[in-house]
Amino acid sequence: MQTANPAVGGQRVQHHGSGGELFVIYLINMLLKAITLGIYHFWAKVRVRRYLWSQTSFDGERFEYDGTGGELFMGFLKVVGLYLLLFIVFSVAGMVSSGLQALLFGALYMAFPVLIGAGLYSAQRYRLSRTRLRGVRFGLDGSAWRYGWSMLGYGIITLLTLGLYKPFMDMHLARQMYAATRYGGEHFDFQGQGGDLFKSFLLAWLLTLPTLGLIWFWYLGVSMRYTAEKLSFPGLSFRLDVSGGAFFMLWLTNILLLMFTLGLAFPWVLLRNMHFITRRLAVEGQVNYAAIQQTAAEANTTGEGLVDALDLGAI
Repeated sequence: MQTANPAVGGQRVQHHGSGGELFVIYLINMLLKAITLGIYHFWAKVRVRRYLWSQTSFDGERFEYDGTGGELFMGFLKVVGLYLLLFIVFSVAGMVSSGLQALLFGALYMAFPVLIGAGLYSAQRYRLSRTRLRGVRFGLDGSAWRYGWSMLGYGIITLLTLGLYKPFMDMHLARQMYAATRYGGEHFDFQGQGGDLFKSFLLAWLLTLPTLGLIWFWYLGVSMRYTAEKLSFPGLSFRLDVSGGAFFMLWLTNILLLMFTLGLAFPWVLLRNMHFITRRLAVEGQVNYAAIQQTAAEANTTGEGLVDALDLGAI
């Protein structure tokens, strides 16, 4: 499906994917996963990603994804090994002292948000490292564990403030993630501040009950427009023209599609979500491709395996 972004002349993001083509990929993946008792899951995920990446273009050039199912499978095995190690440690601790075992369980429970944050960061690092445009890879620097500990710390403050710290937490984490993202050797920049969103967040927080929660679609539009405006890349700025009403209609029609097709419309829902963003994403400026240098940084797959193990990876 050809899409166009009228807000930007000549330079824009487009998605050309077809629901029918993606549905065929899903059917074949389901068959192969059934035959292999689920082991094909990792290769199935790669087939979907390669299709989605190859159908997305910027400046007329298609993105490429060169990750492999073997890499994802190895990442999963590493996490399984970690689970086995924890099981042995907890079993031994239980034989030594029930109090020691309870203490270890408490420590693991407290560390769970750190594991989720580190897993999400590592998975994003892996996906970016396997994504190319014009032959140049994207990347993500920084520490996954630092991101995980930040998620825990900001999460505790958010709980203690009855959720009111949430926009500050979101902007802190977004700045940590986006500022470490690069294309070749050039980094993105993000200048978002939680204070700029606080009034909108507080209004949504106060009107949650009277609006039965629907006010959060409005806040999602506000937050995404603001995030896009504060994101930049050398020579480029971004704008996302989305509204709460458009988000609500997308969500509602997606739910109806999935309900009336018993889930078979999932490939079309996935593409509708991608088209929704790419049609509204305006990119202004020019990239100096001649100045973009490829770096030699690589990423391992443990985070991807952790995200899979925690069932956090949608694509």
